[in-house]
Amino acid sequence: MKARAVLDWHLWTKCPYCGYDFDLSDFDEEGQWSRPLFSNKWDDLNGAEVECPSCSEVSEIEEVEY
Repeated sequence: MKARAVLDWHLWTKCPYCGYDFDLSDFDEEGQWSRPLFSNKWDDLNGAEVECPSCSEVSEIEEVEY
């Protein structure tokens, strides 16, 4: 017998300004977030700027934890 595996990826971020939790995978139309993650280049995301969809403030990714 064989089992099916399901990949369910998210990249949760908390805005340091307003505390809003949001998922960067919702804003990945061009692979900006998924390409480095699935190429094992997670450190390439360090320093990337993200805009909070709630308060529109821009912050920087310090590191990606897993």
